[in-house]
Amino acid sequence: MIRFLLPILLIGLIWVAPAAARQDAQAQQQARDFIEDLGERTIDLLSNPDATPQSLVDDFKQLFRQRFDTNTIGRFVLGRHWNQASPQQRQEYLDVFREFVVQTYAQRFSEYSGQRLQIEGTRPAGSSDIMVSARIVDPNGAPPVAVDWRVRVQNGEVKIVDVMVENVSMAITYRNEFNSVIQRQGGSVAGLIQALRQRVEEMRAS
Repeated sequence: MIRFLLPILLIGLIWVAPAAARQDAQAQQQARDFIEDLGERTIDLLSNPDATPQSLVDDFKQLFRQRFDTNTIGRFVLGRHWNQASPQQRQEYLDVFREFVVQTYAQRFSEYSGQRLQIEGTRPAGSSDIMVSARIVDPNGAPPVAVDWRVRVQNGEVKIVDVMVENVSMAITYRNEFNSVIQRQGGSVAGLIQALRQRVEEMRAS
């Protein structure tokens, strides 16, 4: 019986393995195209001579919400404190977290001077994530900056779940910073929310 089944199992493996490889290659290409398009759209925003500081923030906010899985990132960043937060606090936190990240990046818009995103390659990262490696190339001769985008391809949807600049994770950096704030606030998630709101207002006013 085993001898009879063995050829059938081998045929199955012959067909399944290429199908899995094709699916993996397709997901990697999808992730690569996704990041390339994000880079092009961001550069178009920053290169627009008619853009105002506020229109740049508004356009980037829309792009950020479309491309980043802010719920997944925000929940990871909050860590064990997520379970301690009420449903209302979770929603308030996610709202101000999105605004905090947008305003943080918006403060760097003035530093743009023709840099380009150059894709270096892709590789699997876990069961449903793809790591897209890239470099930010400066036409003025500054050393290139290595950027790795962790992209989740799931149910036909593509979202960014982390960004690593020179091997430093955005999500882990925020997680450590927010945990420190919560500890200073006596373990209060409400204290973190208030601190983030204050920081957002300060960045808007600067």
